[in-house]
Amino acid sequence: MQSQAQPNSQNDRSGFSGGHALRRNRLIIKLAQLARATLFASSCLMVSLAASLAYPSPASAATAGYWLLSQNGTVYNFGAAANYGSSVFTSSTGYFVSLVPAPDGKGYWTVTSAAQIQAFGDAPSLSITQMPAGGIVVGAAGTADGKGLWFVTDRGEVGLAGDATTYGNSPPNLNGAIIGITRTADGKGYWLLGQDGGVFALGDAAFEGSAAGLPLAGPIVAIASTPTNMGYWLIGSDGGVFAFGDAGFYGSSYQVNPSLPPGGSNSIAPLAKPAVGVVATSDGKGYWVSAQDGGVFAFGDAGFVGSLGGSPPASPIRSFANE
Repeated sequence: MQSQAQPNSQNDRSGFSGGHALRRNRLIIKLAQLARATLFASSCLMVSLAASLAYPSPASAATAGYWLLSQNGTVYNFGAAANYGSSVFTSSTGYFVSLVPAPDGKGYWTVTSAAQIQAFGDAPSLSITQMPAGGIVVGAAGTADGKGLWFVTDRGEVGLAGDATTYGNSPPNLNGAIIGITRTADGKGYWLLGQDGGVFALGDAAFEGSAAGLPLAGPIVAIASTPTNMGYWLIGSDGGVFAFGDAGFYGSSYQVNPSLPPGGSNSIAPLAKPAVGVVATSDGKGYWVSAQDGGVFAFGDAGFVGSLGGSPPASPIRSFANE
């Protein structure tokens, strides 16, 4: 009779030991995977926390602010823009035409039609180094370092104060008076704006077109440039916006939503008073338009932080600037 094979106890123990080792190895692998996952999650959390510290959310970002300057020298501030004082109007100073912010937003200059310059906040006092031969001052712009000003007359002659360097005047025999000036980002050039929509680019300012020759509903009153210096907006007294170069159109008193045709609910009621100024946001994806009665209209990513539209000032607004 053939005997049946008996189990080999050594083999049984070897089999048991191998199975145990396999389960142990699987457990080690799972623990390692869990440790890696925990480390990855911790890393993601740290990256997320670092990102939230480096890039604050819109809710924690600084609120926009701007100033309005009336013809008699009164300064009105809104949002984050602080009031550092107002000028006093006298017959010798002329009426006030421009408020120019200091680069850090902690001060400003006011400029009059008679080229009187007053400094407020941390804006330094400036001496005029070149006076235009004639004409009435209609606008001003600050140098990039905050130590100088350009001011322009209705004849297109540019005056200098502080460390401002001239880049030229407008050509003679203009079709319309010059009404404004704005500088390039690096301060090595500027644009002069004519009432007829003509634009004169000087220094490193690029010419990207003009509204001269267009059928305008009202005279052009202000200009603002894009951060790239490759575009600008012109504003008509009726609130119309004209975009040139890389300047985007984000709406006007006639067309609130650029993607829809103007008119009806896609338009603001005609302005109670003429528009007087335009200021671009820091990223160039929006702008504010101001009116003579202190009304402020925000387009694109510009934030509305107040206006005088509900209680117009006794003296009309002549200048608009943001911090």
